[in-house]
Amino acid sequence: MLAPLLWGPWGRLLSGAVLSGALLTGAASAPGCAPEELAYGPPAAGSAGADAAAGDSAASDAAGWAEVCGNGLDDDQNGKADCEEEVCAGLACVDVAPAGWTGPVALFTGTDGNVPVCPDGLDSVFEGKTDLSFRAATCSGCSCGTPASLNCTASIATSQNTIAPCGLGLVPSTATENCTPIPAAQAIQVNGFSASGTCGAGPAPTTVTKDPVAFDEGVRACASSQNFGSAGCESGKVCAPAASTALPCVIQSGDIECPAQYPRRRVVYASTDDSRGCGNCQCSFSGNCSGAVTGYASAGCTSAVANVSTGCVQSAAASAVKVVNVSHTGGCSSSGAPATGCVAPKEASTVCCAASSGPACPVGRGPAMVETGSGDSAYCVDSTEVTNAQYATFLADPSPPTQPAHCAWNLSFTPTSAWPAAPNASDAPVTYVDWCDAWAFCAWAGKRLCGAVGGGAEPYAKPGNSKPAPNSQWFRACSKDGSQNYPYGPTAVPGVCETSSALKPVKADPCCHGGVSGAYDLVGNAKEWVDSCEQPLGQNDKCVARGRSDCSDGDTYDRDRTRADTGFRCCAP
Repeated sequence: MLAPLLWGPWGRLLSGAVLSGALLTGAASAPGCAPEELAYGPPAAGSAGADAAAGDSAASDAAGWAEVCGNGLDDDQNGKADCEEEVCAGLACVDVAPAGWTGPVALFTGTDGNVPVCPDGLDSVFEGKTDLSFRAATCSGCSCGTPASLNCTASIATSQNTIAPCGLGLVPSTATENCTPIPAAQAIQVNGFSASGTCGAGPAPTTVTKDPVAFDEGVRACASSQNFGSAGCESGKVCAPAASTALPCVIQSGDIECPAQYPRRRVVYASTDDSRGCGNCQCSFSGNCSGAVTGYASAGCTSAVANVSTGCVQSAAASAVKVVNVSHTGGCSSSGAPATGCVAPKEASTVCCAASSGPACPVGRGPAMVETGSGDSAYCVDSTEVTNAQYATFLADPSPPTQPAHCAWNLSFTPTSAWPAAPNASDAPVTYVDWCDAWAFCAWAGKRLCGAVGGGAEPYAKPGNSKPAPNSQWFRACSKDGSQNYPYGPTAVPGVCETSSALKPVKADPCCHGGVSGAYDLVGNAKEWVDSCEQPLGQNDKCVARGRSDCSDGDTYDRDRTRADTGFRCCAP
């Protein structure tokens, strides 16, 4: 008999190509063989199957055949099969996988590279990874060539005063190694020399180092070769491996919403696109020069009338100056090479599990949600900021939600500017919405404005004074439970997230991903209102918007403030 099996904790990494065929296939039958011998071989002494068969009088027939759990047959001929059988405690009736979905499957998770193997009687049908993080490439081994276009510039002052030319009316000017006309001067004062030069484009660094891409978790999906059917289950259910402490799940290739029967949603990946590298070395000139400044009677620098290396010298009227007798020192030095590129997750699949324990992610309104956290701290967060198109659907509903008392002043949910949004901006974050607009949308969608894990508002603290509260839903989702300050990793990688004032369509930056697999733009694009306000009084309460440059930063605005750079996303429950 099939030993009792547990559904593993949340499986986070199932993928693409292997999911196209059915995971559950029928076992062949042959006359003269006990079904358990066909499926798993005869139960060994002391095994779960042998113990169950020996300890339950209903577990074997006159020929001594034991019940095989999961083959759809009444093997021991006691009038029961599979989920009706007391000996099949490792099975339970679960929802049939909807059309297009594969499963149910048993999911087992662990740290990357240390995922439990499938139990006896189940076969591994997929392995993968989730919760990606990365660092920028490290660039070293830069060198620079010889500088070109060297020039020595003198800081000078000239005077047209004929009575005390070195004491009165000195006018700042410069002289270079080229002839430079000046107003007729009766004195020339030299204050110092500075060198310049060009280094041109630097070469590529000789060493480019990439830290390994890190995944927090791995997953193994397990399925049986037995043809699990509906034996012992009501219509619409299938008898499959399960236990009271675990969940059945279904899977489908792509980043899609979950079916209603399996509302706990995570997005998982099979591979990455690693474009990390280095730009050319950055070379800059540094050096010194010395020389003298000669004044000339003609604008063409003929007929020298004064020669000055330091201090002030009175001269006959000088109409041009030039730096002469130049000595250069210095060269081109490197300040390193800039890191380029990033790591984006690829080959997404959606894993959806039953909500017998843990949060059910609401579906159908606003962005698709993803689950994060574990146990009593698990919750769902929108995968993206709410878009203009999604907000327009909300505005078109004639039955808006009832607002809290401190939003009684808010008589319209329509954005205060740039509305309706241009057709080419339908997938960009909605902005020009106040805090109460964001709250109302989330309530309409069956969600809530992201606040504290477990319910209620996030404790208010003015950003910049300290990190967000540890129980902040938004911060925990962005920072992978506080372990890093950017969704994608511990240190900033330039260009990964859109942190300028521009707004892009959501998911336009595929590397701006994490700290929850399947979540995008928690840093960058629009700042996001959260349920964290100074007090619940009215439109002038100070409330927090997060996510412009990193997971910890933010700004405070009046509850009724609308801005071109501020939108929101929702959480649940």
